[in-house]
Amino acid sequence: MLKTGLKTACPHGIHLSILTAHGAARRINSGKYVGQTVLLLVKNPGVLRQLVNFDVKLPEINVGNMSTKPHSCQVAKSVAVLDKDVEDFEYLDQKGCHIYHQMVPSEPKEDFMEMIK
Repeated sequence: MLKTGLKTACPHGIHLSILTAHGAARRINSGKYVGQTVLLLVKNPGVLRQLVNFDVKLPEINVGNMSTKPHSCQVAKSVAVLDKDVEDFEYLDQKGCHIYHQMVPSEPKEDFMEMIK
């Protein structure tokens, strides 16, 4: 059902790939997307951690819309993190990823690592 929703929401003329972390890393690292703008949507920061461990370079990560879950902590209007999420973000930060929060382009980027302290 989730795949169908993503396919339906994808604008005409935009290519959509629904992949595992390993499959995405393999395609990215093979150069399949060279010269293209690629937007990665993931369920949680653990997937980004997997991608980095597969040697995918993620220079910027925009964190948004992480819904509230049991035992999560609200850090922005639409972002709630679990302890595991914080660990993953700290790992990504240590690997050189610039992590920020920006819901719409007209808003300024906020340093996400400061938000989760």
